[in-house]
Amino acid sequence: MNAFNPGVAVVAGVGPGLGASLARKCAKEGCQLGLLARSSDFLETLTNELRDLGAKVLAVSTDISEAVQVAAAFRRIGEELGPVDLLINNASASGPFRQPFVEITPESFTRAWRVGVLGAFLCSQAVIPDMLKKAASFLPARLPRFVDPPSLSAAQNSRCAG
Repeated sequence: MNAFNPGVAVVAGVGPGLGASLARKCAKEGCQLGLLARSSDFLETLTNELRDLGAKVLAVSTDISEAVQVAAAFRRIGEELGPVDLLINNASASGPFRQPFVEITPESFTRAWRVGVLGAFLCSQAVIPDMLKKAASFLPARLPRFVDPPSLSAAQNSRCAG
């Protein structure tokens, strides 16, 4: 079996924790990186760090719960880095899950859903057509034998397309 060596990787939801760690790992593996996050301050700091490692990085301040912003971000990534080989959906909204269930407001829940679920759907939808064209991998490592890869839904691949 051939190893998967992505040329262009995107981390959607880059913060100082897991998102930054994943971006550093991709940079060390030689990937060109697209970084998406709402906070442009941290994006700038991480971008400079990754460039110091020799990585080509494009950081785009993006609210991934907004379809227009996601489409614009992936259009830029495609134009400047090329088609995406690896998508890591890591975005989440802070809250509502760090409070008692009965205290979660509908607004807080809706925001978390829009970022964590809708955002992952929008990002996956943006990259999968190019992945299918060039037969890049976007399936989980242990795919059940009965699953037909072209028919997979975005919900089955919402956390990590890559």
